[in-house]
Amino acid sequence: FLSDYSIYGEEYGFLSEKALIGIVYYLLNKHQNAHYRILLKEFHLLFEKKKFMLKFEEKVEIKGKDRTKIKKFFEINFRNENKNQSNEWIILYSNLAENNVLKLLNKSTERIIKNQNNSGLKNLSELSEEIEKNASIEVLKQKWLSWLGNGQLFVEKYENLLLIICSNAKDSLYGPQFCYFVESNFREKLQNELVKLTEIEYVHIRPFKLLNLKECPKS
Repeated sequence: FLSDYSIYGEEYGFLSEKALIGIVYYLLNKHQNAHYRILLKEFHLLFEKKKFMLKFEEKVEIKGKDRTKIKKFFEINFRNENKNQSNEWIILYSNLAENNVLKLLNKSTERIIKNQNNSGLKNLSELSEEIEKNASIEVLKQKWLSWLGNGQLFVEKYENLLLIICSNAKDSLYGPQFCYFVESNFREKLQNELVKLTEIEYVHIRPFKLLNLKECPKS
């Protein structure tokens, strides 16, 4: 399911494996001995508008021993028991990007995650109703398959696709460095500018690198 119906293959949409593990631990701890249908429902409910919010730290500079203090930024916290408790996932940029399990998230992908989980919660609720009605095994099987993602693929949710190709000759001195810039810095800057356009509902950029010996794709 995850490999077929997510943007980055093995990940659930934009949520990495580490982010998902954090959510699972939280749910299992909060809902001990709960039926898996309850856990699935609670998973979707985490991303309700009032519960799920991203907070972006644009400039974060950590030096020396202070790097240990940054651990607080990586806490995955949806707890509502304490009114003063934060319900934010904090996304760090700058020199901590390699340590940030949520570095693929932005305000645009936040919207996509909410939309996808609202759809999943709706399908799961319909499935639960059928189970309570003691529906036939065949009906339940079809409902489960529907919930697992027989819907629209992620790529089909986009009206416009933009392809940027960077290539260089094998003997190029600075070609690889330039392409690395295009794949990293330029990609991030382009996305940050696109999300500012009110005409665009949501946007994301998926980096795709061809192997060195692989020919460029034909148009």
